[in-house]
Amino acid sequence: MEVTLINAMIQTILKEGLEDKTFIEERTEGITELKEEIFALQPQISGMVESNKSEVEKAARIFARPRRP
Repeated sequence: MEVTLINAMIQTILKEGLEDKTFIEERTEGITELKEEIFALQPQISGMVESNKSEVEKAARIFARPRRP
């Protein structure tokens, strides 16, 4: 369940363009592969109960917000 939760949050962040593109570009590798894999999991993530899905999406948006130092 935890993996599905994290995957759903990642999917929401990527789908809505909430990721820190500069950070990813400068400090990570494999983002293209991650996007391919995460969106291939759509059926698994869609299996979540709709009420839970909306809560997970809300949590992902909060998590992805920029924070003040």
